[in-house]
Amino acid sequence: MVAKRMFVLGVCAVVVTCATASQAARVGDIIIGRKSASGNHAQAVPSADAGRYRRISVRVNAVPNQRVTGSWTVVCHVGGTGTSRGAEDFKGRTPLTVAVRPGALDYGWVCTVVGAATLAGRGRITVELVAHT
Repeated sequence: MVAKRMFVLGVCAVVVTCATASQAARVGDIIIGRKSASGNHAQAVPSADAGRYRRISVRVNAVPNQRVTGSWTVVCHVGGTGTSRGAEDFKGRTPLTVAVRPGALDYGWVCTVVGAATLAGRGRITVELVAHT
């Protein structure tokens, strides 16, 4: 009985160590928006306030992994007079991470970022907006 408990504790220690190590690689990543959808040619479109973040990526995952097409759009405004916009299309195979082009997020402005991705076939898609600190 004691040997079984030691084995279980050992396995738990390994699991906790692995989980901690995998999280350490993503310490600076903050998910600011997430949407999921499933079906044939499923599409997910999250949006979020960019806040103080100036480095944002669109991360796309699918089950099963497959080709996707997508885009990101950033709209910024300051006061009632100034606005700016940046956008870009992308395509690739999941898992896929696409950086929002530097300069699309205007410093000191209020910005909203939108990501969108569509599956080429049938499955489940998750699109995340990830801010990097």
